[in-house]
Order: sequence, then C-alpha cells, then structure tokens
Amino acid sequence: MTMLRRFRLRPLFLLVSSIALLASSGSAAFAQGKDRALTNNGDLLTVRDGRFGELFPGAPGVPPNLSVLALDVDRDGEVERLLVPGTDTWRPEHGARVTYDAAGGTAILLWSTYTATGTSSLHFTSFSDDGFTAIETVQAGDVPLFFETPPHILVTEDSFRLELAPEEVVEASRKIFHLVWREADGGVHYLPLVFVEGHFVGWSESLNLSAALQQAHQGQAPVALAPALRSTLAVQTTADGRGLLVTFAEGAFGRIATLRIDVRPMELSLLGDQVRDLIFQLADLYDPEDLEAMASGLRGHIIIIGSTMSLNPAVVHYLADQLSSWLLANGGGYGYGGLENLGNDAQAQTLTLGGAVYASTVADPADPDQQVLDLDLGAFLDGDGNHEQLAQLLDLSIRADYPAPAVPGTETATVFPSQNGRGLLVAWDHGDAGLGYVENDGGGWGLPLSLSLGPDLDTEGAHELLRRKAR
Repeated sequence: MTMLRRFRLRPLFLLVSSIALLASSGSAAFAQGKDRALTNNGDLLTVRDGRFGELFPGAPGVPPNLSVLALDVDRDGEVERLLVPGTDTWRPEHGARVTYDAAGGTAILLWSTYTATGTSSLHFTSFSDDGFTAIETVQAGDVPLFFETPPHILVTEDSFRLELAPEEVVEASRKIFHLVWREADGGVHYLPLVFVEGHFVGWSESLNLSAALQQAHQGQAPVALAPALRSTLAVQTTADGRGLLVTFAEGAFGRIATLRIDVRPMELSLLGDQVRDLIFQLADLYDPEDLEAMASGLRGHIIIIGSTMSLNPAVVHYLADQLSSWLLANGGGYGYGGLENLGNDAQAQTLTLGGAVYASTVADPADPDQQVLDLDLGAFLDGDGNHEQLAQLLDLSIRADYPAPAVPGTETATVFPSQNGRGLLVAWDHGDAGLGYVENDGGGWGLPLSLSLGPDLDTEGAHELLRRKAR
C-alpha cells in the first residue's frame, strides 16, 4: 500500500468544493458523481479536488499550484484530510466521486483528468484501513480509454450468500460501475468496472452498442438522422435496480433504440462453473454414454448445490430440470473424447437459462409479443478478447427499436425512456415558445405536442415532468 500523507482539520463546518453538474437525460452523468459516503462505523468520507495549496495550506512536499485529490475522513467532527497518492500532477482532476463497499470495508474513488489532446481519461483507487491502492487508469482489454465527452456512469450493487454448512456461510458483495459513452465517430460503447468486496476484478473488452443495433438492420438502405438526434444518449437503471437501459440514436439507419443490459446474479457464474465440473465428475461415476444416468445425476447435484445458494428454489429446480433435459437431448453427440466441450456447453447453457430467468426475457410482461431481441455479446466486442467474462456477467437485449422521429433544429434533443424500455419520449427546444415533444409507446410516433414555459415552469422543471410522463 502507498504511504499516506495525513493532515488534521478541525473546522466547525466543511467547505465542500463545487463539482459541475452535467445534464444527462435522466441518467447520472460522470461529473454528477456522489462525492460523499458513509463507512460502516459512521465516518463521513468526502472526496475533494483542487490545488494543493488550497486543500493543504502551508503543507510541504508538493508545489501549491498543482491539482490534487484529497479524501476527508470525518470521525465525530474530527476531520483528517488525506492526499490521494499519485494525483499531484499538472493534469487537473475533476468530477471526483466516492462510493463505499460495506461488506469489504473499502471506499472506491473515481475521477477524470484531461489529456494534452483535450480528451479525458478515467482513474480509480480504493481506500481502506490499509491505505490507498495504486491508481488504475480505465482501459478496455489492454488499451487505455480516452473520452471525447465525459462518460455516463451508473452503479449497481448486489450480494452473494453461500451456505457451505449450517455454521459456515460465505457472503460477498459486488459493485459494478457501468460506463457508457459516445466516440468521436458517434458510436455508443459500454464497459463495466466490477468490484467484489471492494476489490477490482480486472479488465474486460468494451461493447459496441451501436454495432449491435446496426446488425439488426444490415442490408437496409441508409436513412438520414435529424441533426438534433445525432448526439442523443440517455442512461438509467432498470426498475429492479439490477441493470440499465441505454437509449441512443443511431445515424447509419436513422433509428432510435433502447438496449437493456442486465447483470446476472453472482450465483449464476458460480453455478455455471459447478455444472461444468459436474460433467467431469459424473463421467467418472457413470458411463458417459449412459445419458439417463448422467442426466439424473446432474439434476440431483444441481438441486443440492443450489440449496446452498441464495437462489430462488423454484429457479434451481427449473435449471435442474432444463439442464437434465438438455443433456439427454444433446449429450450423445460428444462421445468419450468430447467431455471438455460438453462441460463448456453445459456451463454456457446454465448461464443462458439462468440469465433468461433473471432478465425476464422468457416471459416478460412488458413484452407480451416476445419482440425483445437477445444479442450475442461476442459479436460486438471492441477488441479481440474472449467474451466469456462478459457473457457470465451480462445479458444484452434490444428493448425498443424505432425509426427516429422528425425533430426540428440542430440543438441536441433529449430522450426519456420508459421504465420497461419499450416506450420513448423525445423532447426538443422550441425557443421562447417552450418545448416540443413526441411519444412512441411501441405503436408508432404520436402527433407532436408542446409544453409552454413561464414563471412557474422552467426548462429543468419541464424536463422533469416529461421524464415522469415517459415512465
């Protein structure tokens, strides 16, 4: 761990450095990040950015005009200010935020710095009683990322509980920072940063969401997109808090769409690994060509393993029945030499079935006509990396895909998706007259409507009304 530089503060009130807020079409944009968090024992953590001489008056060791990050730890009114190691550079930090992982007892700090080319890079570090971890710069695969505009960042959380024995319970928590951004070419991309127990688990490739939408319209004639829609992008969490909805306009075919990204429960990844191992274990117990014995053994062991997890028992039995039937129907084609492939396919089938249950794409009340299009993540990786890591973590589906409406003007329009992802509302500026907007609930775009502004309703208030209406 890095040695801490500690400074003691005793003010009656803390002066919080201002953080610019960026409007984000109903989502949490990067510079909107939370800058405070509470620890397990009630300490208040506040992350600040500013010049060293302003944050640490008279302190030696760092030129006073350098930009730095500081973390205040307020213990019952006694504040200790810590310099975040490695942030004392000529590149100003901005948009700093902090979140706390209660299970791991770890704070995660996230911030951005500008580069010489005018782009920005994203960085993070973790803080615990042991100090700060080394700073990481966000990358996709092995390639550092540079953002033309600040990425949208939303955080989802879930937990895991495994009962190994009556007196032995394993618990873990997971936080995922979901990054969504537009590249200079207009393409929309996605990258998850996954922390388990406050510890970063490693890099994955990013996903090209625009390519996923374009694939659905291959072979179609290009359609012009209204200039006001070209940079439209909205991100929000799903109603259940387990995933997010990404709404954007795509220029090649003149479409506006909402993609849903669902996070699979932590237990599913473990169950998939267990099913894969079970195939090898059952092959030692039974003749691999005796599919009935293999399938029966697989079903029984899945129920036993599932009973130790915090999965719904009905889901466990469903998975056990489906995987048993799948093995009976498909296991005969692998033979003695194909156990590894059989194990890998059984693992993939577990994730597919479990993901369908938890993402509600099997019987989705919001999609009675089964119009949701499920996507293969491997087809849309930005790099050449293996997609298995993301496939165990995420489900990706297109929830809405409509021809873009005609929007006047060139100023960027604002889009508001519904909570189920199927409905869309697009709003634009009418100047002094107020706002214009149009809705699509899945049955086509309605007639354009307008909302007048005045002393009792400004643009911000009007957007909030439209956001509620869309939901």
